[in-house]
Amino acid sequence: MYNLASPSYKHQRVVGELYGAFYNGFKGKKCVPLTSPFDITFFKEEDNVCVVQPDIVVIRDKDNLDEKGNYKGTPTLVVEVLSPSTRNKNMLKKLELYKQCGVNEYWIVDPINEHILVYVLEDNDIVNNKTYSKSAQQAVRSEVFEELEADLQDVFA
Repeated sequence: MYNLASPSYKHQRVVGELYGAFYNGFKGKKCVPLTSPFDITFFKEEDNVCVVQPDIVVIRDKDNLDEKGNYKGTPTLVVEVLSPSTRNKNMLKKLELYKQCGVNEYWIVDPINEHILVYVLEDNDIVNNKTYSKSAQQAVRSEVFEELEADLQDVFA
């Protein structure tokens, strides 16, 4: 259990811009992007349950929603936006959790330095990673979803 400050304006703006790109990229497809607060329940082991609320998730398996609409499965893509109070946890602890639990792609968004780290995860390992930067006039692209991209000039406007 963590006691965290509420997100800043810049944090929420970045989440909104990314979610807009995700929503448009997945419109009419089976993948569903969702924003926090939305619980993701991971079962690392039968007696080891972990619940997190990432800033954005993309799920392909809506059959893992229970009768109350709670998700108990593994999202394909997870996005966390860093803030001073979550930086260490998102870059280390959550990266490790998402590797262990089978997430395919993890984006770490740094609104202060205006870049996004994209990790491709497989078999409890990092198999690829790329950094996208606003200063390089780049668009971040998903490695798992070819159609998904977001211009960093818009994300960090």
